Parts: sequence; structure tokens; C-alpha cells
Amino acid sequence: MTMCRKGDVTEVSIDGVAVEVDRCMVAIVLSINRLKGWKTLGCCCGHRKYRQTVVCTFDKFNDGKPFEVFTKTPLPRSRKFYKMDDEGYYYIPEVELTDKVVQ
Repeated sequence: MTMCRKGDVTEVSIDGVAVEVDRCMVAIVLSINRLKGWKTLGCCCGHRKYRQTVVCTFDKFNDGKPFEVFTKTPLPRSRKFYKMDDEGYYYIPEVELTDKVVQ
């Protein structure tokens, strides 16, 4: 898994809206958004400090509510999925607490 440095972002268009994405996550995000019924809501590569995460909705999983893709962790919020630590790195608390990894 390749990770970029903190702040190494690029702009991509998702559903006609320009958003900033970690440069190393662009291909993943664009690929997910090409799938029918899927929509990405956020992502972070973890920058060698936290897990790589992608927050999505999918019509046929978790009743269409947000979840983290790699661990399938349901998220109880509809926005503000990421928290910032004291060093300015973003992470999802529910994901950092889980040992689950999708096989």
C-alpha cells in the first residue's frame, strides 16, 4: 500500500463536485464511484500513522448508511467521519478500534 505525505492532495470530481483527495487514493476513489450504487463520502491513506480508510454508501449494504470499506465498519454519523489528532492527522475512531480487515 502506497501512502503519500500529509497534505499531498489533488482535486477530483465526484458527481460533478470538486473535492480534495490524498493523491495516492485517487484511483481507489474514482474506481469505487464508477460502481453502480456506490458513493464515496471521504477517504484518507493514513499517512503511515493510521489505517487507510474509505467511507462509502452502498445501496445494498448497511441499509445504504455510511461505512468504512476495508473493515466494513458501520459509521453512526452521516458526516464528519474523521477526527483530527494533536498532530493534525485524520482518523476514524471506530476503525482504529477494530481488528477487522476485509478478506
